[in-house]
Amino acid sequence: MRTITSLSHLLLLSLLLIFGGCAGFNHISEPPTITVANVQIQEIKAMESTFLLELRVLNFNDSPLEIKGLQCDLDIDDRPFARGITNQEITVPSFGSALVPVQVYASMFEMISSVAEIIGNTQQSASSSAPLNYRLSGKVRIDGAGILKTLPFTSEGELSFNKAAATR
Repeated sequence: MRTITSLSHLLLLSLLLIFGGCAGFNHISEPPTITVANVQIQEIKAMESTFLLELRVLNFNDSPLEIKGLQCDLDIDDRPFARGITNQEITVPSFGSALVPVQVYASMFEMISSVAEIIGNTQQSASSSAPLNYRLSGKVRIDGAGILKTLPFTSEGELSFNKAAATR
């Protein structure tokens, strides 16, 4: 009889610990917002170019976010441009932000076709200094109480090169 009571107590304790561990993700009431903060050219080769994207991660939760990795795709003017991945671990403070550097790779073929289309669109429009529309999408890996969770993200915005040139 004592063994059954001990087993039931052990089972109850195990269930409480399991559900308590899963509750670690309850603190993520709102997924992080991830946007492009900066783009830097790293290397240009015959078949591929490398860029460093700095992504701004905003955390609107009461608890810090423990980022374990991130993968992203960058489209410019609705055309695939670059994709990348990082395993850099970063903690985003509660109600705070952090920059996550991600090395992205662009095929020269995709870049050339994108540039040709942009030049064609620029010649048709009155303004050659129009900003480029971007779409950033991907997945971010977050650790919550020892349990990894993958959250998708998407953001859109404009890349303006005139502002960068004006501030130099």
